[in-house]
Amino acid sequence: MKKIIKYVFLIFCLILCSCQNNRQSPSETEKQNIQNFISQIESESLEYNQFMIDFQNIQQNPELPTGCEVTSLAMVLNHLGYKIDKCILADDFLNKGEIGSTDFSEAFVGNPRDDEGYGCYANVIQECAQDYLTSIDAKVQVLNLTSTDFKTLLRYIQKGIPVIVWTTIDLNEPYSTMEWEINGHHIEWLANEHCVVLTGYNITDNIVYVSDPLQGSVKYDMDLFIKRYHQLSSQAIVII
Repeated sequence: MKKIIKYVFLIFCLILCSCQNNRQSPSETEKQNIQNFISQIESESLEYNQFMIDFQNIQQNPELPTGCEVTSLAMVLNHLGYKIDKCILADDFLNKGEIGSTDFSEAFVGNPRDDEGYGCYANVIQECAQDYLTSIDAKVQVLNLTSTDFKTLLRYIQKGIPVIVWTTIDLNEPYSTMEWEINGHHIEWLANEHCVVLTGYNITDNIVYVSDPLQGSVKYDMDLFIKRYHQLSSQAIVII
């Protein structure tokens, strides 16, 4: 009887290991597919002179007066079919910290529900997105494209992938306002910081189309948009 129990237990362990391996294999395959996809985008040229993604705008006001970043994330998630409210993302998934003692790259400084809130950078929105997607067991990846050449972002657009981009309000010039020291690092906030979703472009007319959480669907001069993109440290995120 003991031998039978032993064999049954052994068979159960083998089946369990097999199931675990079967679950892991697709995951590794998916990761490789994503890397191949990124390499393809980085190496290919723009196939289309102009391209526009059919995209629905979400406004940050009145609930999130300083929540352009998390609202832009909500737009992209809803575009992908995840029916998540911007306020749930802001309240339950966005990491927040106190003004004067928080790094913009580690948490949202202040609270997006407050007029006195500041904002956050790409790392924070990447983490917010990943935490939400993990909570619903979504099999997609959040890619931080910070420091990516702007033309590469356009290649994502021509694949039908909207890009969350850091820029400035109405493309106004950014300038330094608040400064503080955190763990020996000098932290500086740029006024007019803003976050939008890049949804299209037209090379001939030199314009980009964006879904702006303050202005709605708008178009901007491409050269000036690129300049602001670089001034905000070339920060961008996609979900694939």
